[in-house]
Amino acid sequence: MIKSKINKKKISLYSIFKFSVLIVLITLVVMIFYELYKSKTVKIIFLNNIEKFSINYGYFLSEIQINNLRNIKNSEIEKLVSQFF
Repeated sequence: MIKSKINKKKISLYSIFKFSVLIVLITLVVMIFYELYKSKTVKIIFLNNIEKFSINYGYFLSEIQINNLRNIKNSEIEKLVSQFF
C-alpha cells in the first residue's frame, strides 16, 4: 500500500513537470511568432508613413551621406535603405 502511494506521487509530479514544460514551450513559441508579426507590422506602418510624407510634401529620397561608421559597413546600410528609394 505504501509503494502505490509513492508511485502515484512520483507519477503526478512527473506529469506536472511535463505539463509545465509544455506550457512554457507553447508560450515561447507564441511570443516568438508575436514578435515576428509585430516587427513586420511596424515596418509596414513605417514604410506607409514615409510614403505618405513623400507624396504630401513632394519629398523624395535621392541621396544619403554616411559618415564616421566604425562597426557597420556602408553596403549593409545601403541594403537597408534601398527599399525606400
